Amino acid sequence: MSDLGKPCSQCGAEFSCGEVSNPLLEKELCWCQSYPAVLPLTAEQNCRCPSCLQQWLAEGLPNYLQAITHEKALQLAGGYSNDSSLQEGIDFIIEDGNYVFSVWYHLKRGYCCGNGCRHCPYTKED
Repeated sequence: MSDLGKPCSQCGAEFSCGEVSNPLLEKELCWCQSYPAVLPLTAEQNCRCPSCLQQWLAEGLPNYLQAITHEKALQLAGGYSNDSSLQEGIDFIIEDGNYVFSVWYHLKRGYCCGNGCRHCPYTKED
């Protein structure tokens, strides 16, 4: 699966598709498959370098989650509920030395913890 010198469709920088071992699936995956595949793609889009992919998701995911129903957001995130890896900018940001979890993180968790989190997507009725 190694693809050396692939150009990023966003910035044009060359990058490699790296293989990441996934013991649960017992196969090798590209590094990009560790990111959530939930944003809609267009025909013009192609592979992005790690930096551009993370930025695209960090900027687009909150807007996309606001544009869809709560039920659809829960359904999308539910597919990642067993994913314990955290991606900075996607699952959390660091603010004044503290982790601030995103709406995406809370949706992946699947419930409100009751701590009054800033980005909690759940209402008292959920």
